[in-house]
Amino acid sequence: MARRALGRAATAAAVSFTLAVGLAPLTAGIAHGETVAGEVLVPATTARLPETRLLGAGPSGFLRYEYGRGHVWTTYAGADTVVDAAGTPYDLTAHGVGSDVVARHDASAGTVTLRDMATGTSRTVVLPAGHRYFTSLGWTVVTLAGTLGTDARWHLLDTREDGSFEDRPVEGVPDGITWTAGASGALGDPKGQVVTYRAGGKAYTSWLDVAQGRLLPLPYTAEYPSGFVLTPTHLLWWEDHGEAAIASRADLTAAPRTLSIPGGDVQLLGTVGDFVVVSRYDETLGGYDVGLPLWRVEAIAADGSTTRTLLDRSFGRGLPTPDGGLLVPGGTDAEDWGVWLVETAGGAAGGPTVRRIADGTLREQHHTVSQLTLSQGRLNTLEKDPGRGWTYLHTREIDVTGSLTPGERTTRGRVIPENYANERPRLHETGDGRTVVSGHGTTTAQQPHVLGPAQPMPGTRIDASRVYESVSAAGGRFAALRAPYSGDSAQTSVVDLDTGRTVYTTTEGVAAIWGTTLWLHDGNDSVVPVDLTTGQRGDAVWFGKGCLLNDFQAVGRWLLWTCVGGLEAQGVYDTATRTSRTLVADSGWEQAQLGDGFVATVRDGQLQVTDVRGQTPVSHTAGPFEWDTWDVDPYTGVIAQHRGDGSVRLTPSGVPVSALAQLDATVAASADVKGGTGQWAPKWWLNKPAASWQLTIRHKATGTAVRTLGGGQARGVVAPAWNGKDGSGRLVPNGTYTWTLTAAPADAHGPALTRSGTLKLSGAAAVARDFAGSDGIGDLLTLNGSGGLTYQRGDGAGKFSAKTTGTGWPTTLKAVPYGDLNGDRCNDVLIRLSSGALRAYKPGCGKALTTSTPYTSLGTSGWTQYDVLTSPGDLTGDGRADLIARQASTGAVYLFKATSSGTLSARTKLYADWSGYKKIIGAGDLNGDGRGDLLAQDKSNELWRYDGTGTGTFKTRVKVFSDWGASYNAVVGVGDITGDAKADLVSRDTSGDVWRSTGNGKGSFAARVRIASGWQGYKGLF
Repeated sequence: MARRALGRAATAAAVSFTLAVGLAPLTAGIAHGETVAGEVLVPATTARLPETRLLGAGPSGFLRYEYGRGHVWTTYAGADTVVDAAGTPYDLTAHGVGSDVVARHDASAGTVTLRDMATGTSRTVVLPAGHRYFTSLGWTVVTLAGTLGTDARWHLLDTREDGSFEDRPVEGVPDGITWTAGASGALGDPKGQVVTYRAGGKAYTSWLDVAQGRLLPLPYTAEYPSGFVLTPTHLLWWEDHGEAAIASRADLTAAPRTLSIPGGDVQLLGTVGDFVVVSRYDETLGGYDVGLPLWRVEAIAADGSTTRTLLDRSFGRGLPTPDGGLLVPGGTDAEDWGVWLVETAGGAAGGPTVRRIADGTLREQHHTVSQLTLSQGRLNTLEKDPGRGWTYLHTREIDVTGSLTPGERTTRGRVIPENYANERPRLHETGDGRTVVSGHGTTTAQQPHVLGPAQPMPGTRIDASRVYESVSAAGGRFAALRAPYSGDSAQTSVVDLDTGRTVYTTTEGVAAIWGTTLWLHDGNDSVVPVDLTTGQRGDAVWFGKGCLLNDFQAVGRWLLWTCVGGLEAQGVYDTATRTSRTLVADSGWEQAQLGDGFVATVRDGQLQVTDVRGQTPVSHTAGPFEWDTWDVDPYTGVIAQHRGDGSVRLTPSGVPVSALAQLDATVAASADVKGGTGQWAPKWWLNKPAASWQLTIRHKATGTAVRTLGGGQARGVVAPAWNGKDGSGRLVPNGTYTWTLTAAPADAHGPALTRSGTLKLSGAAAVARDFAGSDGIGDLLTLNGSGGLTYQRGDGAGKFSAKTTGTGWPTTLKAVPYGDLNGDRCNDVLIRLSSGALRAYKPGCGKALTTSTPYTSLGTSGWTQYDVLTSPGDLTGDGRADLIARQASTGAVYLFKATSSGTLSARTKLYADWSGYKKIIGAGDLNGDGRGDLLAQDKSNELWRYDGTGTGTFKTRVKVFSDWGASYNAVVGVGDITGDAKADLVSRDTSGDVWRSTGNGKGSFAARVRIASGWQGYKGLF
């Protein structure tokens, strides 16, 4: 598992610790086979395997093996004769295809008995000295004499009725045959036999011709003869993947024709007439549900097109009959399972037909579990399907809130043996739903892969930039991958599975990973922790003089150590108290696994659990132990054990795990949510499953909750994603937010886990007047006498700091800081030129406003008629900023509503004559109702507020101040520059001093504060 690693280290370090020895008495044992309170059994997956094996077919009948009956001869009329009720399909009986003669080889007596099942006559042949039985072809017995590698030769023993025979040595046999195969009766008939052999280091395939007594080399070969199919008229084999070769028996030395048969797993069964019959593997047949094979029998025409499905299910090889038919074991379901005869339909153009001619048997057999892991209640098993002979990875989720109820099994895909050098792969659980799969080798297919919680095999290669030999450990987001040895050492790279980045490298042996802690072997008798987030090494933990560390496991604060050599002992070290306890102080220790605060051990056929949290360890018996494949879930305390009947026993340890805690976290302090994939994606790794979780995000300045995310069970990791939108799907403003995560433990043990922090959000909705930083703070736009337009960046504390400047502008322009016109989540600026043209410039977030910035023309002339152009924000409730203009000649005030296309609609008159106001200021939302407001200073220096209604109009004016702003030559509604989410004012007086009037969010302002001086040189403040 992820927390466990075996191995030895190089150097030693020491740290003092207290050694406590002793165990409390064990409780009485439980009888083998009895259950423990609370445990459940995950039933074995079973398959009803066909036990009909076709062995030979003659003119009058065929031979087959049936489980429970033995070898049965069946005529084509349906009559059965039991030839041998006690035999197995692998010994005693051999045969020749194309003949009614059945052969029984008695190796101990050195005899072969031939029996004609049609007539009942028989012959017994005593094999000559030095001859070994190979096969029988009708009345001819084939033997192999001599010594492989030197003078091995085939012989044909043509038998007579009295048991005598004529011995004909086969001619054309090459010298030095080292290996041979081809004894299967399905590859021979009275005319000859396909044999495969090796000579001179090469493989050959030949035809052993009975009439000529000669071995005839074929122009094609195969390492094993099982891939060939011999019919009365043809010899078939796979030339390449998806392409079958078909040779005529009229001349087997001629080049074969090929037939393309695409479509995945396909087996050749034979030919019937002009059609090739195959079985094709089909997952949709639902074999995992009904337990029957998934091979569908199809007839394929000479041009490669599939003509029809002949049989829904089949299992095993087909067997040709002498008259050109084909015997196939199969059926549509368990009720009609038997032997079916595929034959031509009197030359009908529709192709072959099929009929059932004999009963068959099915035997239930369970899948074999070669490895299992249990992590955060997720049970992974590697199971060999007896029907296909292949191994698959399966996953079940076990309930973690109460009873151990197993969920439905999910098949993750086939484990390809060649990927792991014919070894079983190793599963390393990370504890967050991911599984690291590794072999032991350096080929591409053997490289470490990671599977997501629902990802199929083989998963995603972890690091394609290097070659690794094995996986030393895995946990959370980290996996330790060991490279091949170079000299006396091998380098191990610890890779972050989320980023693919190598975070730590070492030539020391990796012992385990838990959370963010990497445990390294430090000599033969100690380990040392490394913090993977910082690379910092901690103090070494020493296990005693004479210890040769044989096994080491880490779970939370606990370390399980097993020593051999001079110190034969096994114990637990507590990293919190820096004390060690010896659990077994002799060489009698057996396999053990570490949980959260307990150790599970196998002794005398019993599974024992020792609670090590208290001052004195307390042990109890957790039931019988039946198999050597087992695991402890360190996150739930449940023990999983594969039983001899194929089931998996789930046993509670009886020791509660620790309170819900955070093992690791990757929580960005800032996030840019702009673009289709932009999001804030924090992750928290947990020490046990959570029943539910909730993440609340609030605007820091206002405390308003803008989004609440939540979910149900979280097994090992909470991984929400926020796209910067509120619950209604609208983008929230850029700025600083606080977040609070709350997670409840699934086992109801201990309090809920709470975490909190802050997040700087950008790329969401642009805050009014925020141009330079996407930080949710307003900026001031100034124009100097040299034509420089500058964003004076608000610092969030009520002043201005950094500057972003674009040069080359005419000093006669009028700038109107605006909202987001084109939907790029960045504020835009309207520029009126002296020509009367109005342009909407779209500089993008944080970029200087230059003369080359892209823009949209809003009119080429006529805008000089307005002496006031200002934007108070959204006036109409459509989420887009609008423009207010006052006509100089009449004093009339107009609304220009923004459109979805990034332009302005035709003007709407709001007021007939506002010529009495010396200043009109688009101030933003002053009273906190989400609507843009206006400020107007009259000629008596009284300041008035017009609250927006959200429908494009304003309410009756309200006086804000009397005798206000007489010395101001510029007043700007600059948005929020203090970080309290309330709109502020910035004013410049005639002496060049700059003042801030802090908005109170209720429509008024605090007393002014001077924030700058010497600004009289600016031609404009906007």
